[in-house]
Amino acid sequence: MARWGGDRYRGGGGVDAHIKIDGDKELLAKFKSLGRGFREDVLVKAVMGGAKIIQDEAIARAPVRPGPTGGNLRDSITREPITKRRDFAEVGVSWRVRRGKGKSSRHPAFYGVMVEKGTGPRFRKSGGRTGTMPEQPFLGPAYDATKDSAQRKVKEELSDLIRKKLRGAR
Repeated sequence: MARWGGDRYRGGGGVDAHIKIDGDKELLAKFKSLGRGFREDVLVKAVMGGAKIIQDEAIARAPVRPGPTGGNLRDSITREPITKRRDFAEVGVSWRVRRGKGKSSRHPAFYGVMVEKGTGPRFRKSGGRTGTMPEQPFLGPAYDATKDSAQRKVKEELSDLIRKKLRGAR
């Protein structure tokens, strides 16, 4: 199974998508024959390849404010491995992938979730209003537009990497 960070939003940005790879019994048998360390590496590399397609689309769709710091959100969209196990890999695609607790507000693109989902009326401590912000989704639509090609890429990468590993092992 492979998974990267589409279908439902996670708190802090990003989307969860699941790809279950089955059907190619020969490929699955070869995958299971790989050693433990190789399996995790192969899965992460394959999922990173699919996540790159989503990342590129999200970068193209990200809104850019005018001014010198206008590209912070676009420039901070990244992909990064989050979890890897024997038969499971998770890669996050977001303006902020897991960076630890308390650090999100210090990230240059901390406002990414506000841009993606919009905001309701906000008020300052002094009582003044800051207004609302309409949603400008870009990460979710990027996933929706590229999920099929990303899934194909993961399967292709997985197949290629398994075959390369098995050739090198002989």
